Amino acid sequence: MSEPDRIAPSPAATSTTAQEQRPAGARLVQALLWTLFAACLAGNAVGSPAGMPMLLNAAFGVGALGCLAAAIVHHRRTRHQSGGSLEKGR
Repeated sequence: MSEPDRIAPSPAATSTTAQEQRPAGARLVQALLWTLFAACLAGNAVGSPAGMPMLLNAAFGVGALGCLAAAIVHHRRTRHQSGGSLEKGR
């Protein structure tokens, strides 16, 4: 008799993750985009109280938004190419 409280691992949980299936170049691009995003956020956070010119502070903010958008788009494209999508039925 099976235990009702025990959850059997799904086949997706035992297979390799989508991150491991991505090519090394895709992981490098993703890491670079997130690093640039963090650097832009840091520049924006430091620039506000330090009295940087408004234009430079705005450039850091726009750069952060651009890096975030590019990282999300890149993630979605490489996730669908690697077959790691949770929405396979759609």
